[in-house]
Amino acid sequence: MNVRHLALTIFALILGAAPAVLAGGMEVTENGAPILGRSGAFTARGDHPMAIHYNPGALTRLKGSHFYFGSNLINLDFTFTRADLEEQGLLAPDGPYASATVKNEPHTFIGPSFAGMYGDGAWAIGGGLYGPGAVGNRYFDPEGPQRFMLTEAETLLAYATVSGAMQLSDAFSVGLSLQLATMPKAKFGIDVDGGIKISEAMPSYHGENANSAPDEPNPNISHTELEVMDLSGFTAIAGIHAALSPSWEVGLSSRLLPVEIDAAGTMTLSAGEGLQEGVGLQSLMDSGKVAVVTSNCASWEDDCAEDYSATLKFTLPPWVRLGARYIGRDDEGDETFDVEVDLVYERWSVLDEYRIGFEGKLKAFNRLETLEDVVIPKNWNDTFAIRVGSNFTPLGSWLVFRAGAHFETAAVPEETTNIDFLGFDRLGGSLGAGLALGPLTVDVAYQLVYQPDREVTNSEVLIQRPLDPDVELPIATGNGTYESTFHVIGVSLGYSWGAPDEDEEEDEEEDEEEDEDEDE
Repeated sequence: MNVRHLALTIFALILGAAPAVLAGGMEVTENGAPILGRSGAFTARGDHPMAIHYNPGALTRLKGSHFYFGSNLINLDFTFTRADLEEQGLLAPDGPYASATVKNEPHTFIGPSFAGMYGDGAWAIGGGLYGPGAVGNRYFDPEGPQRFMLTEAETLLAYATVSGAMQLSDAFSVGLSLQLATMPKAKFGIDVDGGIKISEAMPSYHGENANSAPDEPNPNISHTELEVMDLSGFTAIAGIHAALSPSWEVGLSSRLLPVEIDAAGTMTLSAGEGLQEGVGLQSLMDSGKVAVVTSNCASWEDDCAEDYSATLKFTLPPWVRLGARYIGRDDEGDETFDVEVDLVYERWSVLDEYRIGFEGKLKAFNRLETLEDVVIPKNWNDTFAIRVGSNFTPLGSWLVFRAGAHFETAAVPEETTNIDFLGFDRLGGSLGAGLALGPLTVDVAYQLVYQPDREVTNSEVLIQRPLDPDVELPIATGNGTYESTFHVIGVSLGYSWGAPDEDEEEDEEEDEEEDEDEDE
């Protein structure tokens, strides 16, 4: 048996669920109910403190002080039906989990965000703290047919942001946001087959009978968990806003740098007792035959302290947003409605792998070996999206209605489809409304994001058997049908003060014109 292969596979599997930390791209929805109600078509409009993310160049559109606090309530409705398993090796195709359906446990993920800014029209400064519009927590039946892909995921990722913008002319503004990407928590769970092959006559899958499948009740199934954090990622967003005419505006923004996450933490392994003495991962660990020890351990015979520290590295992509909006105005020049179209490109192909590193050494079966980095290929695709959104105020500016729709291409290739990240083709629609009560604004929105069912027949996601790596036939666990829909409710509160009203601005303009006439 290849001991190094054994250990590396165990630890690699811990990270199989890692992409749930992120958000086709990973992000499903938008921050801020006024933006959510437009399905994210906001690059050219940009009249909200969350422009620090969507287009910092548009911050000069706001005058005075503006603060926003909001939250998304996201529900994922997901069903995975695993395909019938053909007989492979000792796998029993008629076992209770050979073809089964599992749903995610009901859970509402709450994603808060806040932002604020101050400006006088010629310049603006702002800041905020927000996370990606994604489902951070997911839970599944720990004994369900999906457990070799994921049993749980709890993740928090946030961007601490400072922004600045300035007008280069009356119609043209630029802005920049600097961001610290922080991941204070990321915890994942996944199962592996921890059975060990004792001899040719004693197969590794020895449940109640010799033909039991590894995903049936089996004392050799091992559960792995990883908990890591990283507070030091960095990126920047640049934006441009241009008012081409009273009826047309355009916006362009881009995340200039990929976000490099280098998380560190610990992992744990647990398993039931084997059916025979010395069989099963837990028995091997309890007896000291298998362990990860400190890197300064000199010999397998030494009594070295255990060291289960691990690191996870992955990359979040740069992106580009281009938007154009048409503005409808009444006879007095006040805006009554707008229609915006945004094109969004996200370079998810930068995420071609996860890289896992270990501080300790492997101590197993009278050997002591250095653990090398584990590389898990993903080979994700770049994504493209088109977003259309509109505001309309039939009763005046105190009440605004919003609507939007979008389509986004898939980031995840069919062969690497996993329940850890459901980045398939997406169709979405949004509705929203906002009420202005003096300086206070209240906004609500609802978004439905539907992903057409995906049927996978060529899965490269396998049930891993780290203690029996020489088995000839791999067992795919990712084949089957994936059904997923996201429901998002967004609520926002805004408060503004210090902005001159239109009458004051007109008086100032008249005074300036009079002063110019007097000077002449």
